[in-house]
Amino acid sequence: MMLKKPDKLVIPFALARILTEDRQITVLGEAGISHPMFSDLTAAGRARVALNPSGSGVQEVHLTCETQPLKQLVVQQKQITVRVEQPLAALSLQIKDQVIDGNLNVTFVQAGIQKQGQTVTSGRGAFQSGIHGTVNTQSLTFDLISHLSRIDMHTPDSDLKIQRLDTAGKIFMAMTDGLPESLRMDLTTELVSGSVAVPDKKVAVQGIWAQIPVTYPHASGAGQFSVEKLMIDNRAVLTGKGGILRTGKKDIRFDGVFHVPDSDAVTISLNGKAGLDPGFRIHVDAETNRFRLSPYRFDTLFPRLPFLSEYDLDVQVSGSAEWQNHHLATKADLVIHEGSVSMPDQNLSVNGIQGRLAFKDLLAPASFPGQVVTVARVQAGDFTATDAAVRVTLEPGPSLLLENMRVNWAGGRVSTESIRIPSPDRSVALTLYCDRIQLDRLLAQMGGFDVQGNGSLNGRIPVVFRNGELSFDNAFLFSTPGQGGVL
Repeated sequence: MMLKKPDKLVIPFALARILTEDRQITVLGEAGISHPMFSDLTAAGRARVALNPSGSGVQEVHLTCETQPLKQLVVQQKQITVRVEQPLAALSLQIKDQVIDGNLNVTFVQAGIQKQGQTVTSGRGAFQSGIHGTVNTQSLTFDLISHLSRIDMHTPDSDLKIQRLDTAGKIFMAMTDGLPESLRMDLTTELVSGSVAVPDKKVAVQGIWAQIPVTYPHASGAGQFSVEKLMIDNRAVLTGKGGILRTGKKDIRFDGVFHVPDSDAVTISLNGKAGLDPGFRIHVDAETNRFRLSPYRFDTLFPRLPFLSEYDLDVQVSGSAEWQNHHLATKADLVIHEGSVSMPDQNLSVNGIQGRLAFKDLLAPASFPGQVVTVARVQAGDFTATDAAVRVTLEPGPSLLLENMRVNWAGGRVSTESIRIPSPDRSVALTLYCDRIQLDRLLAQMGGFDVQGNGSLNGRIPVVFRNGELSFDNAFLFSTPGQGGVL
């Protein structure tokens, strides 16, 4: 497709001076460029044409051109405003023996882009390109090298900072009748010392390095990236690296392996996709290896549970995070293959824990309600229960809501109402609803007096567990209909 001159482009003035001498013509010129989209520009240059010895043909052409000093260039396009401080562009071309060689240099002191509350600023920038081609083939090749420094991008939700952005590669341009017709790009951009922060979510990524392919018109090429720190609530939780693959003009896919700083015990494999249309969006899926979780181990990655003083869990985690339309959504699954928790000061221990917890928000950890966990054994003082099935919800704070618990106790089956841990006084008060518990085993569990009996009972027993001691109060029990007993 032919690239056309922009509409409404005007040259308000043009001055030229022509000098001739033996087999050489020199043209000195100056011209203005005006367009409603940008500030007026002035460029000056010189063209020197050397004729062949016969004087009937061109032997060599030298062309130089540069813009005149300008304090600020402003470009306005619909809702986008671009400001470039002290821009300067210089072009040098030589044509000899049908071969084109030259250089293009563009520099500026500072630049900025504004669009609907979003701003992008850059410090000093420089673009350098060698130009190569031949007159007969109607094509040009640009060997491009560009440097941008101190890039800042601010949106209402996030901040992006890049210390340096370097680009290198080739641009191929096909020409028709001296005008550009189509182009092809094969570039690589290197991002150095980048960071992203989402302040209201207390999330930040620091020390970003990336090497990204930039191709046109076809999206292709593989790159790579690394991250020094993923920060959550000012805590460094992850570090890692991976690969990047362009899948569209504004889309990429990536994968990588992360781990907890200073430890290889937890590795996280991730893959995801990101794009810029419409707006910036990113989706990441992640999964850990199987590892053991305990207090003060990986507490930067996983929140410590203050109501449990000791725990040892064999776990595996998978989850996802998505940023779209200025909104961050996270979720995860925690699989407990086997584990135990205890509160020695309360004389409480729970062993043989298995289950899966589904979390709806990782930034304020909370699980979906009704998660089922099984427990092989519960020991609270002299109280012993086995084969428990517990419906739980981990609430923000965090606190643990035991919605319902069914356990084997005293030869029968016992269920409870809901209870929230921890309570203000760190006690546990609940009612046991008993089904066919054995009287002899119940009496052995209660202790404190010398009595014997047998038979099966139903009913309810209020219990209080405080300071490692278990007490019973105002129980109501009755024998199973049709069955007798002895007390």
